[in-house]
Amino acid sequence: MVPIVAALSLVGVSVNPAYADELPPSLDDAAAILGEVVPDVLDETSDADHIQVDLTSDAAAVEVAGQSDAAPDTVSPGISFSIDYVSEQAETEEDGLTVLRGQDDTVAAYVQPTGFGVRVLTAISDSTAPTSYDYTFDVPENTQLVESEYAYYLESGDDLLGTVYKPWATDAQGNSVPTTYSWSEGTLTQHVDLTSPGIEFPVIADPAWGYTYYYSVTKTAAQNKALLKKCFNCYFPVEGAPKAFPAAGKLLPLRVAGLNFECKFKSEFTSGTSYFGFQFDATKNHVDGLGSNIIFEFRTINGKKNLVVSAYIANDSKWINNGYYRLGAALNWQNFAKNLNNA
Repeated sequence: MVPIVAALSLVGVSVNPAYADELPPSLDDAAAILGEVVPDVLDETSDADHIQVDLTSDAAAVEVAGQSDAAPDTVSPGISFSIDYVSEQAETEEDGLTVLRGQDDTVAAYVQPTGFGVRVLTAISDSTAPTSYDYTFDVPENTQLVESEYAYYLESGDDLLGTVYKPWATDAQGNSVPTTYSWSEGTLTQHVDLTSPGIEFPVIADPAWGYTYYYSVTKTAAQNKALLKKCFNCYFPVEGAPKAFPAAGKLLPLRVAGLNFECKFKSEFTSGTSYFGFQFDATKNHVDGLGSNIIFEFRTINGKKNLVVSAYIANDSKWINNGYYRLGAALNWQNFAKNLNNA
């Protein structure tokens, strides 16, 4: 088993100091706990019906439906995995969270549908709880968890099965708790360090999975970077994109079909000639909501050059979760790849 150390979380998490003078609610009360510790995360619960949870004798099986209305060759499929440390459903919250428990009464899992896939929030009540939490994915043999600058990807041969966002954990006072991933033969393990005497319980920890769009490109990452640096809006197919490649903090007044997709450019990253990536963060005016982001990466998968696009959507909106929105995104980024390939 190879340890994978988490960098800063891809997803910004808002936390509130909690329970300074009172006992926390039961772990079964997911809305109360999350509302106190990570309220912004609770607000991202989607009412989309793409998640199904079934119980087995020793685990909870989660099935995430594929985005069948998006182009099938460009978007990661649905996926199934088990939460190996829970096997009983405590209750289903009205806000869409499924609350799961197991033999260890110090731990609960909250399955949360999101606009970008699914999140499993692990609630840990005290320092006697386990420090490792397993998730076994139904993926082909030899599937690898590959780290990028911004996230991890599940890669199987030429296929990209989706994004696993970098892990985070926080205590009831809003302090970060050290956490890492490891991967072995289809099992993702989140390790949470509970040894600090200053930890205020409960602790909330998070692995999350999301869809990813990917497209074949004919040029190296360095060549595509050079094209975009020379003329960004010659290739980036969104109204409002500037001609000059954006600098960090640059406001991007992007619009699609009359809708506001305003972003700020966050950062870029380059590694040799084979990797180039950059990230946009949504502003409060963006239709996906403040806290959303989108990441573009030129990278190699099984020896083949690809444009990989991963979006994190904070806003729970029915129209964002519909097929037309997803299909439009798939086709738009397909045009981005075509523009670069035709250059």
